Amino acid sequence: MKGLSPYPCPRRCRISSPRVLGIGASVLPGEYRVYARFHAFIDILTEAGIVGITDQADQAGPSTIILSPDLPSDWVSTVQSVSITETTLSLDSLVLPIEGAQRYRETLQLPELPVPIDLQPALMLFQKILLSEAPEKSMAVVLDHSRTTAFSGNFDRIMLQHFLDGAEACWREEYGQAVASLLGSGYGLTPSGDDFLCGVLFGMHFANATNRKVCPIHQLSTHLRAALPTCSVFSRTFLDHAIAGRWPLALRDTAEAMLSVDTTTPDGQTRLETLFRRVLAHGSTSGSDLASGFILTAGRYSGFSPSFVSWHKERNNGA
Repeated sequence: MKGLSPYPCPRRCRISSPRVLGIGASVLPGEYRVYARFHAFIDILTEAGIVGITDQADQAGPSTIILSPDLPSDWVSTVQSVSITETTLSLDSLVLPIEGAQRYRETLQLPELPVPIDLQPALMLFQKILLSEAPEKSMAVVLDHSRTTAFSGNFDRIMLQHFLDGAEACWREEYGQAVASLLGSGYGLTPSGDDFLCGVLFGMHFANATNRKVCPIHQLSTHLRAALPTCSVFSRTFLDHAIAGRWPLALRDTAEAMLSVDTTTPDGQTRLETLFRRVLAHGSTSGSDLASGFILTAGRYSGFSPSFVSWHKERNNGA
């Protein structure tokens, strides 16, 4: 993360074509300061949490503003303040029009299904790609117990125990214990346990939307809301969206495709693989952590037994 020291001489950009391409439905007008800087990404702090501004279209979400790619090369490092109105986005002296920008849909839009669809092929494919590409020290360990050997050292072993205990508590629907074990566990601005819980919530909303079984979203949400003040502002933002069922674009596209793409065809499999990898590409381990929670939960409520189940039973003497 770069320092936030004031830039002494804000420059007016000579480029007149940059504009806002898309804006999350949760983004509200206001005057905001830059909170954090990353590669091709700045975050601003609002009353509702973090809003990200980027020119990377795949990062769209409920609290994200997507800009056209023809921005000044140093725009990330120079912006000090952000102003959002109904018609414009101002990055210091660079004013970008919002008119015509897409307002991203936040909720799932699933097809009406005359009969329940078999999600097992899509979930199996998602799990296969996750386990072949996820970083070693991610929460993919709950779906592949052999990954426990990558966790060495005292801190890693303690973190691993939190991962395993929290995932098992989710499987047992013991959500107070799940939140206690997972929230804040792991590295990064959004620790792995937080991302996993987001994935669990998205998996619950997905299962409910497919009318397979009513999931106990309220139970998990109640425990999470009580604990949110202890989270980083980044985790609070993402967890709040997950509780409300507001989906990041990459995850929403993936969930909707899982119910409409024919997994028996090469084109269908290629389409899903591309979407799955798009989810996994988020952050360092965040995409893999979230996908692990999603697969575990969507599988639990749709009749698919992810690989977690085998060692879960072994760990609990077959129970």
